[in-house]
Order: sequence, then structure tokens, then C-alpha cells
Amino acid sequence: MTEIVEQIDATNGRWYRLDNGLVIPSVTTVVDVYPKPELMDWYGLQPSLQEANRVRDEAAAWGTLIHEACYDLINGEVVDVSEWEDAKAIKKLLGFKRWYEETQPHITSIELAVTDGHAIAGQLDLVADIGGVTWVLDLKTSGDVYPSHHIQVAAYREAYNQQHGGADACGILHLKSTTKKGWQLVEVQVEGPQFGWVSPMIAYDACYTLFTHLHGSEPKQSSKASLPTSVQLEV
Repeated sequence: MTEIVEQIDATNGRWYRLDNGLVIPSVTTVVDVYPKPELMDWYGLQPSLQEANRVRDEAAAWGTLIHEACYDLINGEVVDVSEWEDAKAIKKLLGFKRWYEETQPHITSIELAVTDGHAIAGQLDLVADIGGVTWVLDLKTSGDVYPSHHIQVAAYREAYNQQHGGADACGILHLKSTTKKGWQLVEVQVEGPQFGWVSPMIAYDACYTLFTHLHGSEPKQSSKASLPTSVQLEV
């Protein structure tokens, strides 16, 4: 069974080195080339590019914090949110708490690295048994669930089943601050058209081809890596 042995953060995205010698881009890096018209619409509504990037980066940071807090809850820890300044983030974490208490999942894996050995590599969020069904799950704290999310989790399920087998379903656990329930489990249909014209895995293959065409088939390091770290005049 092929395994991931190294993570490489490059100027053209995140990559993984496999124990079979291949170096391939991460699932999120590949899927990032998928068209996101809703993101472009959102950018168009912002007062400036600088402000849009600030809001985007802040949301990403909160998303990472919420993910980590969810893992802590699963591990039986008490999560202190007294210094969390974003009420929406707290509501999303409460959404996860409600999902867990309502569905009583048996979590078998957290942040599991998976690969199919040649085109898929990444880290899925959760594998959980819910009512006798084994799910590959990806946590999302974004405002909505988008087609690129479906492609991402479908690729994780494909890789997981090639390595371990047994995943009956995959989906997106969408944590929301705008509803009383606070969560929504969106199942991803891996067979047949998902977006009216193509299945998620066909879309992933297309994204992979486009990514390598645009960004190359190997990680690129910054030109700064070969520059000195200090400069001094010699007199």
C-alpha cells in the first residue's frame, strides 16, 4: 500500500512525496483550479481587494481554529472559547457539538493522510461510523457548500477506499452560524452527474490535468531559497 512520506509547501501549492517515489499535488491544490464564480461575485461586492483578502484570510484562520477545536472535542477535551472574539465561530463549534450529540458517531480516524498512489493525496478530516454506515467526512465552515467541496471529498473517499476500503458514503459536514441546528450533512454522490453534467471524480481528473498544465508537474521553490540571508560589504 502506497503511503505519504513527506509534505512539501511550494510556490505552486502543497505537494506530497509518496513512498513509491512520486511527488503529486494535494487534493486541495488540484481542486483550487475549479471555477468559483460565487467567489468572484463575492470579491466584486467588497470595497477593495485588500479588504477582501483580509476578510478571506481571517475566515480561513477561524476555520482552522474551529477544525482544531472539533478534534479536541472528539478527544474528550474541554474547549475554552472565552477569548474567541467571533460569535459566529462559537456558533459553528456549537453546531459540531449538536451534530455529534445527535448522531452519536463512532470516529475511527481524524486528520488521516490518504493517497491512491498516483493522482490523489491529501488529509481528510474524519472517518466516522454513523448508524452502521462508514462516512468519509470533510468539515466546512464556509458560508455555503460549493461544487469544489464535492470534488474534494469524493477524491478523499476514492483514496481512502483504495488504501483501507469500507467507506460506504462521503459527505460535507457544514457547520453553520445562521441556523438554530448549526449543522448540515451534505452527502456527495460519487456516481453519475453531480453538477448536472459530470461526476465528481471526472471533474477531479479534469482539474488535475488543468493544474499540471498551468502550474507544472513538480513543486516549485521560491527563488529566494538560493539567496543569502544577510548581506555585508567587504572593504
